[in-house]
Amino acid sequence: MKIIIITDSFKGTMSSRESNQIIFDTIRKKHKDIILSSYLLADGGEGTIDAFNQNESGYHKEEITVTSPNRTRRIKSSYLLRNNECVIESAKSCGLILLKKGEADPFSTTSYGLGETIKDALNKGADKFIVGLGGSCVNDLGTGMLSGLGIRYLNAKGEAFLPSGGTLKDIVRIDESGIDSRVLSSRFTIMTDVDNPLLGENGATYVYARQKGARLEDLPFFEENMRHLNALITAAKRRDYSKDKGMGAAGGLGEAFRAYFDSSIQKGADTILDKIDFNTLVKEADLVITGEGHIDKSTLFGKGVIAIAKYSKINKVAVLAIGGKIDFTQEETLKENGITYLLPLSNKSDDIENLKKHAKEDLRDTLMRFIDEHPDIFDKERK
Repeated sequence: MKIIIITDSFKGTMSSRESNQIIFDTIRKKHKDIILSSYLLADGGEGTIDAFNQNESGYHKEEITVTSPNRTRRIKSSYLLRNNECVIESAKSCGLILLKKGEADPFSTTSYGLGETIKDALNKGADKFIVGLGGSCVNDLGTGMLSGLGIRYLNAKGEAFLPSGGTLKDIVRIDESGIDSRVLSSRFTIMTDVDNPLLGENGATYVYARQKGARLEDLPFFEENMRHLNALITAAKRRDYSKDKGMGAAGGLGEAFRAYFDSSIQKGADTILDKIDFNTLVKEADLVITGEGHIDKSTLFGKGVIAIAKYSKINKVAVLAIGGKIDFTQEETLKENGITYLLPLSNKSDDIENLKKHAKEDLRDTLMRFIDEHPDIFDKERK
């Protein structure tokens, strides 16, 4: 029997590498003869640089410091550079993982650090960018990033300010005259983990803002702010990007890239899977084990787990999807999309911090029980 292990990160808890290793070791304890292989997975969010680089050569890591998403400190970040080609993981400059407990607040968080990262790469000769947009903590429609690259946002008094998700409605004019000209002659490929539009019930705010610290009653406010700025962008660019797929990625960063730069958007997970030739690898497998921190409705919009499942379904290979938490109201749809088995980690408490604290041991123990309870799955003859 041959099993492919390819998990995404369990946000803020385990990296793709760590969860893969736990799964590998757990299976190996029970079955010495199963052929196991593991690959890093990312969909544009946390871990994208490592996953992107696993089959690539010639890149080196650039270490930098940028402004934290809540603007309180300077933080360490990094990106990959190879000649004029650059790979950036936006989660390293405006990711939820960068915030301390209690700091998640889309009213005030900004993507400014991403603009600083792009500028640093421009200074080092980059003009071809691959940017992963998953795992962000912002809802600022890219205003922070664009501010970091020279665009100014003016309020009713004509004063320039750095917007955030809570102040988008204060913008009355966008001044593009100071934008770094080098960014306008660069090419951007955007890796998204989702295909959500910017606005509406499936948009950036209503699907993702609560993960970033918004309360349910805050969502109409954030949505109205987004609509206000989108109207200004639409008037300036003479095109409404908001309904296009991926515009709601990373709190509207998808739209910012499309509206202001020479850019194209593609599924982040598909990019990684293409690089490891997963569609060929899976043909020889009997089971694929994947997973992420939270498997829910947002998973269905193109995240790594569902990309794995779709490739596996085409090749008639079973998929075990492990989630730190799983929304079982979506079980039928998840299975229709290629997931065979859903396995939530055993919960000692519903408190998210406690779940994170015990996630590694829960993954080990839960998988061990699953193997014991389903011997037929792990005792199949090799293909």
